Amino acid sequence: MSDKELKKQIKKIGVSHFVDPHFPPRDSSIHCITEPYPYKQIVHWRRPHEFMKKPSIFQDGINPNDIKQGHLPNCWFLSALSSLAERPALVKRLIITKNYNKEGIYKVRLCKNGEWNTITIDDYIPCYFNGGPMFARGNGDELWVMLLEKAYAKMHGSYYSLRYGYTHHGMLDITGCPTCNIKFPEDKPDYETVEEEAEEIWEKILDADERGYLISGETPGYDNATEGGQLDAPSGLVPGHAYSIIQAKEGLGVKLLNIRNPWGKYEWDGAWADESEEWTEEMKEYFNPDFDPEDGSFWMCLEDFILRFDSVNICEVDNWNEIRLKGKFIRVQEEEGEKNKWVVPKFYYTFDIEEPDTVVHLGIHQEDDRVLGADRRRTLDITFILLKIDEDTEELEVVEAPDPLVEREIQKRYELDEGSYIFVPLTTGALLQRPINADDEEIEYSIVHDQIQMPHPFFLTTLNDIFRKIDLKLDGKLSADELNQFGKIINEPKLMNLTSKSFKSEDFKNLSCDSKGLTNLGFKQFLFRNFDQPRLEEILEVLGYDRSLYSHKSRIFVTSFQADENINVKINETFVGDLHQRAWDLYMNHKFDNKEYSHDIVKSRRAVFFRVDHTEAYGCSYALANNTEQWMKIDLDMTSSHGCYFTPKDGTSSVTVPPNGLKYIGSCISDPDCEDFSYSRSYTIEKAESPEGEFDEESEEEDDEGDENDDSNEEEDDSDKEDESYEEEESKLSDE
Repeated sequence: MSDKELKKQIKKIGVSHFVDPHFPPRDSSIHCITEPYPYKQIVHWRRPHEFMKKPSIFQDGINPNDIKQGHLPNCWFLSALSSLAERPALVKRLIITKNYNKEGIYKVRLCKNGEWNTITIDDYIPCYFNGGPMFARGNGDELWVMLLEKAYAKMHGSYYSLRYGYTHHGMLDITGCPTCNIKFPEDKPDYETVEEEAEEIWEKILDADERGYLISGETPGYDNATEGGQLDAPSGLVPGHAYSIIQAKEGLGVKLLNIRNPWGKYEWDGAWADESEEWTEEMKEYFNPDFDPEDGSFWMCLEDFILRFDSVNICEVDNWNEIRLKGKFIRVQEEEGEKNKWVVPKFYYTFDIEEPDTVVHLGIHQEDDRVLGADRRRTLDITFILLKIDEDTEELEVVEAPDPLVEREIQKRYELDEGSYIFVPLTTGALLQRPINADDEEIEYSIVHDQIQMPHPFFLTTLNDIFRKIDLKLDGKLSADELNQFGKIINEPKLMNLTSKSFKSEDFKNLSCDSKGLTNLGFKQFLFRNFDQPRLEEILEVLGYDRSLYSHKSRIFVTSFQADENINVKINETFVGDLHQRAWDLYMNHKFDNKEYSHDIVKSRRAVFFRVDHTEAYGCSYALANNTEQWMKIDLDMTSSHGCYFTPKDGTSSVTVPPNGLKYIGSCISDPDCEDFSYSRSYTIEKAESPEGEFDEESEEEDDEGDENDDSNEEEDDSDKEDESYEEEESKLSDE
């Protein structure tokens, strides 16, 4: 709804200002109401004019020193904001409402879960009783810091959801630009032991600074001071804290970084601190430091930075040519039988590169697990395979197949030559299921809180997830076509045969919609108006949500394409053709060809059964390379593994591999909540019928000669089939 429409509605109902019904000035916006209240202080919700003399969005420009952290350990977000404030135009781009208004209506733009969102908020700010802001605040009477923090809190469900995080996540969310986290060596007793790696990191920092990218650093440890604990800040550095890096400069034999603490205090007191002896007149003239003891900024040499910090973040803020498209992982049944159920991408993406050495950032973005209710939609392991189409033979060449990550996103940078490319998102899908140890609770969709009847917060966040799955156009509205498709899935006549004119009909009267479709709010209003809880339960069951609201059939994500040249990306159905089945085969074949597998579990003239470890995802995948001229069948059983989830879901798989072919068989991913886990599997390999239902006689005769390297005892049976059977417990691993 536009600001004009909101103001008209406010006037119509006879109130003076806007109160956001979806993030109201109540405890539910401070923390999740299903959990105990986390603060000793009473939160007093106040409007700016109640604690400011002359409120304004910006006051005397935008400066990183304007940002003051409050009673919330979210320095990771404020450090990202501080880095952004080095380029004021980027901050102003986020604040859509440029002027203070008496109605208290503000719009903010943020990039969350891979998609840009416009967030409408009111101007009620959590304050101390009859005091000022309890959380982040700006300088003097300016509002921009408080508004951005409030919009960010709304996107996650509460202010409390912003506790602790990673600065590179915050950077990505406020810029939408490619962001990476570079971890420093863990074992660093002195600088000499890590000097080579440190020099590589310095070159990346220096290059990023010259390009105007945003940079920040993080210290190891845990920040317990923000919420009232005792501060332990050795040498002036706060543990478990995020700092923005203002600049990097080399000269006169030293490499220095200018760093800022978003608290505005607690500065480094070692070499190159404000009053250290290293600052000769020559050094001051060259580096031009600003020694303000109240701004939280300080200088530090590269050696101390590497030893005292544990990572650096670089956000490549640039005018990228950007395309964002929806994607979905879905659980499907294999055609040839009921045994195997795979999780496959519904779409793949094709694009052409017309200029040599075109820089392209490819990304897959899942829902952030700090969003309220996201634990019911567990983060999946994600990766992709990038293919190039040979212009002569039209065969597919694997360009890249990164290791999977159990993270909210995976982003990779490439310099691509001219040609046509295919981008296929991948997941093993092992985590797409209800957690093993989840409480067997049935959630009521409506609850009473503070004597007010309201939807359960987990139910609301589930509806948000459903909305995102239907909104494939990424425009924040459900069109008639999108609702018609949804209506067919849930078998609901009220959502069939709709047109753009339908949104003006009685069925949609007084709902939040226009001729383009239903908004997120309008979608919820429609469901609440038309369906009772039993019908809603039926709908959610069809969509793959159980009574505890765990999602086990599909998962939505966003793909991002950011390039320094114009590119056109086309979205394609993986089920048109067989790419949904071939993608993992191509992935495993690439690892096999490049010898990126752990070891040969079985290697003979007949077959190679091998495992590819997914180190960052704490899991592995299995495949069989058939070296013969006959069809072979493998039955795999992973159910003896400890603390793991599987694909196929039941931990067993039966796959037939064509002659001289390679097939993906299954995967095992550790439970993120399990500290100790181990992989174990048993399997049998035997000759199989060809699709025509016959055995290849020539191949059988070849097998009769025997395999020198076979470590199985083979005997001929009446059908002249040969079997291999193996059982082996693999080494125990832990995620320490």
